[in-house]
Amino acid sequence: MPIMSDIIADIRVRYPNPFTDTNLVYWTNEILRKVWKYMNTTVMSTFVTIANQPTYTLPTDCIVDQILTIEIATDSTAQSYQQYNFRGLLDDTVDTSYYYDGLNGVFGIYPVPETSGLDARIFYNKRFTLINVADLTVTPEIDADYHDLITHYVCMTAAQSGNNPDVGMANNFAFSFNDSWLRMFKNITEKKIKDHKKKRCNPWWG
Repeated sequence: MPIMSDIIADIRVRYPNPFTDTNLVYWTNEILRKVWKYMNTTVMSTFVTIANQPTYTLPTDCIVDQILTIEIATDSTAQSYQQYNFRGLLDDTVDTSYYYDGLNGVFGIYPVPETSGLDARIFYNKRFTLINVADLTVTPEIDADYHDLITHYVCMTAAQSGNNPDVGMANNFAFSFNDSWLRMFKNITEKKIKDHKKKRCNPWWG
């Protein structure tokens, strides 16, 4: 996947325009927000249990109410994991005796681990990061298959903007954008995992 400066260069080739990098990054973030609403990107982070300790550091990119599951190794060899269907304390729609809660950079689990040193992992939906015009060396957080969504959208928006909108070019880019959007939406819909969003409530650990 190209970095942001490459994408901007591609946009200027496809549709030469007078707009600044700030404008193009702003429009890029617009389409990224639209795409992220439909993406279900699951990430795994690891931690190690400490006996009688209920709380652990929450990954910085974790959406607190979208923790999917937590697994703890059944022994020190980490050859197998026990999966726990944690739920928010106030979520009575899930029948389980395992609970989680997250707040202020930490998450708590119940029952509290009784053994130290067991490998554990948390699966969650990640929080995405917008592009900052001050750093164009980053890669937008979007599947490489959908890179054309950014270029089509930004070119379309640029063609529609300014004192003399280029309606013909805007329509051409809109057609390409819509085609790419439908393809992305179809793919994401087919691959989307059942939503396991949990309800967050006040922390129970004190």
